[in-house]
Amino acid sequence: HALGRKDEFMNLVFRSSRFSYYLLLLLAIPAMFCMDFILSVWLDIVPQYTADFCRLILLFSLIDAISAPLWLSVQAVGNIRNYQIIMSLLIVLNLPLAYWALKEGLSPLSVWGIRVMINGIIYIVRIFYLKGLLQLPVLRYLKEVVLSSLVVTLLTIPIPFLLNGMYSGWLNLGIITFTSAAIMLIMVYVFGLNKGERLFIQNSIKKNVLMNNISSLKDCYGCGVCAVACPRKVISISLNANGFYVPLVVHAGCTECGLCLSVCAYNDDSVLKVDQKQPKAYAAWSE
Repeated sequence: HALGRKDEFMNLVFRSSRFSYYLLLLLAIPAMFCMDFILSVWLDIVPQYTADFCRLILLFSLIDAISAPLWLSVQAVGNIRNYQIIMSLLIVLNLPLAYWALKEGLSPLSVWGIRVMINGIIYIVRIFYLKGLLQLPVLRYLKEVVLSSLVVTLLTIPIPFLLNGMYSGWLNLGIITFTSAAIMLIMVYVFGLNKGERLFIQNSIKKNVLMNNISSLKDCYGCGVCAVACPRKVISISLNANGFYVPLVVHAGCTECGLCLSVCAYNDDSVLKVDQKQPKAYAAWSE
């Protein structure tokens, strides 16, 4: 922010909001479903309302996780007086509302229910406060952060919900944890990441799991640098069926030294940035 790189700053805020939420959600889902068992292992006698209190605290923490990068962004600006006044007034509302709820004879759970509700309101206020302070693109934030997080959450919960209670004890906890984690990772990859982040993951897997040579890359500029750099001279540049120059590797002679990947411009993280926008093509030429 201090360097005036607004786009990179916003991308960092968006990404950290989503990822901090996903990481906590990964732990929160099995904990919410298996809270009674977890507490019974930890405590000999579980007090009344304890499990529900813990679930509400986890819900409160999830809102905190997704909104934390927003208030950290305010601190990056340095102009925090008005922000702190507004947030403090909203947070203080917990006291009179909790007093009213208990005086009316409502359940003790209502106190944490009010805290969750106010925390949600504070989150909304933060979004629109940053719109005026940092020109936060609200519609883009709602789409890329809030909507994607909601979609991941709603698509992850149903199957663990149906499986919960079919078994008991540690087996139930293990099944719910494994199932929710597996489903959530798939949902995050499909719905919770943007195109650039998915491409970054694909290239990282290719670098570290697949063959350590240029054949593991899907796309190519056709520059031929890999063929020149190859010490074994087992890479040739040829036209494919679509008329583009691509590298061909003779795997029998390849030692998988990785030199071709290290010189590849397409494979360079400094060239292929996570949030790099697709360039607009105004003209093209082909033989």
